[in-house]
Amino acid sequence: MNEKTIINYLQGHATEEEMALVGAWISESEENARRFFEMEEVHNMLLADAVPAERVDAALGRIVGEDSEAEPATERIGTLRVIRSVLKYAAVLLIGVLIGGAYIYKIGVDKKPVETIIAKAIGGTQEMMLADGTKVWLHDGASLRYPEAFDGDQRKVGLDGEAYFEVAKDAEHPFVVEGDDVNVKVLGTKFNFKSLKKRHNDEVALVEGSVNVSIPETEESVILSPGQKASLDTKSGKLVVNPINATLAAVWRDDLIPFENANLREIGDALKQIYNVKVVYANGVDTMKTYSGVISRKDDVASVMRLLQNSIPMRYTVKGNTLTILP
Repeated sequence: MNEKTIINYLQGHATEEEMALVGAWISESEENARRFFEMEEVHNMLLADAVPAERVDAALGRIVGEDSEAEPATERIGTLRVIRSVLKYAAVLLIGVLIGGAYIYKIGVDKKPVETIIAKAIGGTQEMMLADGTKVWLHDGASLRYPEAFDGDQRKVGLDGEAYFEVAKDAEHPFVVEGDDVNVKVLGTKFNFKSLKKRHNDEVALVEGSVNVSIPETEESVILSPGQKASLDTKSGKLVVNPINATLAAVWRDDLIPFENANLREIGDALKQIYNVKVVYANGVDTMKTYSGVISRKDDVASVMRLLQNSIPMRYTVKGNTLTILP
């Protein structure tokens, strides 16, 4: 007998084979039958809001208390109250003892259960909105863990991959993004967060507002201003802050590449990120002059360079994976 079979039986989802297994297990011994009917009793009580708390405590006590005779009575009562509180109000867990071991499963007692959802972008960018109004763009391959509804002092989500956030403002409930090695805490702002577990090279680029970037292990933290990027140095394990053109950090989220007072090196950095190319600047190229505008994202870097040539005085060559910009 295993936990899943009992759970399916109590929830009415058991197959004929599982029903037969439970029946056979109950028939094996009086002990099995007693354990099953006590679990069934607790299950039914938790589904009925009108059952007095004392009856629920008594039923839980028969299950979790028999093997805890050494536990002081006052501590045991406290334990039962905690369990009942979790069951009735968090209402996503049922805790008992099955064949000497603990088991946990969702029963949906509460009218507003808090569930964790995992969204993953496959084959392109995925745009989504969270319960608080925060907008998120997931880069291809990225995944986000978030609650169906935010509860508590903080609005917490977990990120694996790269995402762009436009956080809804709520001064009383900070928005926290937990990455692999780095956490980001904000009240309401726009930023790009790259957290790749395999590479351990978390990066946070701030577009608007301010964010607190921290390393939970060392408690090191920095406050970013717009136009700054914090990166985790894999050698030193410390955060490094550098100035960037933040609008270019998240060009992947739509099919437009914006340039606002960006020089050729910053434009080249954006093309390097989007098309995974090496960018070389020949002698004589003015890399300091800035340009502003928006161009459509194309399938290859050569197509983008042809568009840029209409506004920027330059030439270019593309050989293999190398883009060379010429005067």
